[in-house]
Amino acid sequence: MKRNVMFSLFVIFLAAAIIGGATMAWFTAKADAPDNVFEAGTVMIDADKDVDYSELMENVNPGDCYRKCLTVENTGTKAIQLRLVDVWGEWEFDREWLLENWDALCFSDEALELTEPGGTGSYWDDAWADVFNALVGENPLFIAPCPDSDWVMKYVKEADEIVGFEFYYTGDLVEGIPSGESVTLCVVISFKGDLMDNVYQGATFNTSGSFEAVQSSNNAPGEVWGEDWNIDWLEMDDEEALRAGTSTPYADYFWVDGEFQFTDCCEENDEV
Repeated sequence: MKRNVMFSLFVIFLAAAIIGGATMAWFTAKADAPDNVFEAGTVMIDADKDVDYSELMENVNPGDCYRKCLTVENTGTKAIQLRLVDVWGEWEFDREWLLENWDALCFSDEALELTEPGGTGSYWDDAWADVFNALVGENPLFIAPCPDSDWVMKYVKEADEIVGFEFYYTGDLVEGIPSGESVTLCVVISFKGDLMDNVYQGATFNTSGSFEAVQSSNNAPGEVWGEDWNIDWLEMDDEEALRAGTSTPYADYFWVDGEFQFTDCCEENDEV
């Protein structure tokens, strides 16, 4: 009996030694994990933010066309997509000069009478504005991207009325404009002769716009710009893109039988 007890204790001691030895046999160590630092990229651009076309309006004739080029640089760390928005403005007419030269400009006496509230005809009020707006008619200023410029244009409409333009960079709708790279937008500005009658003599047209940039990754342009961001532009040629963004009559002014009618203006008159 005593021998059995001693044998049992020996077995228990041996088992404990084996377990203890197994626990201590593995190589172990510890060290602090390094810090994981995530630094956000930046989206920044340097551009001619104010698009002022007034310098192009000096001594303009009906039918003239010009080119205006604007350069934008990606100064951030992320590749970006780019657009130019809020491109629109208003004509400013020299009202006093028009009144002084009314007869020479061949405006009707009936129209002049309606512009003379109180018999003075020397100031601008609602009645004069109504008649004058009727004389103005359709805007004779037409804008379009130069062919092969890697930009497309679309109308901005409110209640079926055109209230402005937007231009989208389409040079690379997937990767975007890399950090440190620049792109240039060149547009034709044309004055349609059959719409620019005497009421535009001495007038100026002033407008402005703003460039907007968004990271090109993770479908950010689609999330930020919504349905205005159209990947189908990659599959379109310049004429198709203009028609898709504007209207057939408007596009027909620039494109006739598949040829752009203002090629000379795209090559000359830069910064006139």
